[in-house]
Amino acid sequence: MPRVSRTSLAAFSEGTLNVLLDITDPDWASLNLGVLMCIECSGIHRQLGSHISRVRSLDLDEWPPGHLAVMSALGNRLANEVWESDSTKASRAKPSATSSPEDKERFIVAKYSRREFLAPWPAGVSRAGRLVDAVCRSDVKSVLLVLAHASQEDVNAIVSARDVRTPLHLAAAIGNLALAQMLIWVSAEYLILTNDRP
Repeated sequence: MPRVSRTSLAAFSEGTLNVLLDITDPDWASLNLGVLMCIECSGIHRQLGSHISRVRSLDLDEWPPGHLAVMSALGNRLANEVWESDSTKASRAKPSATSSPEDKERFIVAKYSRREFLAPWPAGVSRAGRLVDAVCRSDVKSVLLVLAHASQEDVNAIVSARDVRTPLHLAAAIGNLALAQMLIWVSAEYLILTNDRP
């Protein structure tokens, strides 16, 4: 398995900045969130639990193709566009490099665990339907937004009564490794075959 080289950081959009503090040369990443961060923030992310943030070292850990694909597809800018889409709330609370560790922790927990800065989901819009549409269009930002709001039932919903594929089947069919990996990380049922469905 490859390790990430410092030169490959350029492949992660705007990858030389910490997702929270705009500090250059971060050493850590959250795989499923697709963001780079400093060691201080990585400790806070680890406390959130791996169901929220899967933290890895850029230098010490191995990076299989699926992990690299997600990091390359997302990146700090795109992830922040989703996770801080309610910019009025987020900008009021966002700490600076000189903020206390407690302030940084409060913001990270509010952002990823309590999801306080996400745009509200539009009433009457199907998350499952929007996810299928976003996967078919290979729209990574929309997939990330839906997954931030989706339940496991949404993630594993079938396309229609006549098409029993799930979003994971669709991502695999179009060969989008990043989307397939993102769906697996949010508990897409990868062992179900389309002919196992009623």
